[in-house]
Order: sequence, then C-alpha cells, then structure tokens
Amino acid sequence: MRQQEREARVVDSRSLTRRWVTYVVGIYILTLGLSLAIRAGIGISPQSSLTRTMTLVIPGVSQGTFNFTLEVIMLSLTFFVMPKAFRLKNFLGLIPALILATLLDFNLMLTGQIVIEAYVAKLALLIFADASLAFGLFLMIRANLVLMPIDMFVNTIYKRTGRKWGNIKTVFDRPSGIPRTLSDRRRSTPSLGRCSARAPTEVCSSRRALSPSAPARPSGTSGRLS
Repeated sequence: MRQQEREARVVDSRSLTRRWVTYVVGIYILTLGLSLAIRAGIGISPQSSLTRTMTLVIPGVSQGTFNFTLEVIMLSLTFFVMPKAFRLKNFLGLIPALILATLLDFNLMLTGQIVIEAYVAKLALLIFADASLAFGLFLMIRANLVLMPIDMFVNTIYKRTGRKWGNIKTVFDRPSGIPRTLSDRRRSTPSLGRCSARAPTEVCSSRRALSPSAPARPSGTSGRLS
C-alpha cells in the first residue's frame, strides 16, 4: 500500500504534452550522462558497453545507430516471447528509442573534446555522469509514458516468469558486458606472432627467451667452411 502511494507521488498525471516534454528532457539528460561516462573512460553500464564495443568492431556506424538496432531486436524478441499480448501500441516504444539514439550521437559529438588524464578527475566526472543518468531516468519514469523496447522485453519476461523485475534486468545486463570485456582484452594483449612497438618490453623479452634461437656463431668467423 505504501509502495503504491510512493509511486503515485512520483508519477506525473498531468497533461500529455507536459509529460512528453518531461520525457524528452529526461532522455537528453540520460544520454548526456552516458556520454560523460564514456569520456571518463573508467566504466559504463553493460548495455552501453555492448553498443560501444560495436563501434570499435564497425567504426563507420555510430553508437546511437547500434543502440536503436538493439532496441528493434528487443522489440522483436518481445513479440516472440508473448505474441498474444503484443499490441500495435508497443511500436510506440521505437519513438523514444529513436530520440535517444539521436541525442546520444549528438552528446557524444558535443563531448568529443573532453580528454582527462588524472584518475581523480575521471572519477569525479563518472560520479557526475551517473547522477545525470539517474536524474534523467527519474524524469522518464515520472512522465509515465511508454517503455523502451529493452525494458519492455524485460517486463515481458517478468510477466511470463513471475520473477523479480530487478533480477531479470540484472541477468539480462550481464551478458551485454561480455563483448566489451573481450574487446578490451584483445586490444590490451599484444599479438602473439611478433613483438611490436606497442608490446611491453617484458613481454617481448619473455617471448625471445621462449622462442628457439639459431646456434651462435663463433666470434671472428664468417660462418663459411674453408
């Protein structure tokens, strides 16, 4: 009962126009927070790490485009999980998804010049970014309009299984971070074939020690038999 009263206080039940304005402002603040978190360079959400990794795999495509593609995939999965409960109004979730993708690319371009070296400054920027993310999400929840397709999919699994929404969201987010982890390892690990200027000195030294070497020639000889 108390939980329902708290939710009623948060949700805005006024005019539809005002709620859409609140919703779009929330999306903008959320994407700004995400962009700043990316510029901080010390950690982003699993879902964002998936789309961010794809920009490294296919550099010509923006993160916003990958994010919108992921939303379309999740909307399709929502239909396959519960086709009888799927309604045409569910397609409305693509509208805020498209807005989010556009604003994300805009804010990434806007914050492109931010380069921070000091770890303390990076941490401060990340804290501010996370606060912006939380406030943007709060405004979106307050507007009480449509769910993004990703959250719609999680909500569908929740209705189908009856398990806790937060637990389902956590399970969904975990696999999303795997590609980013693998990408970071691949970028940070030098090639095993040969040493290059990027490879640490100790790595190259260990490889030379393990690799078979040619027999040493006696000093002062040309190496030819007389």
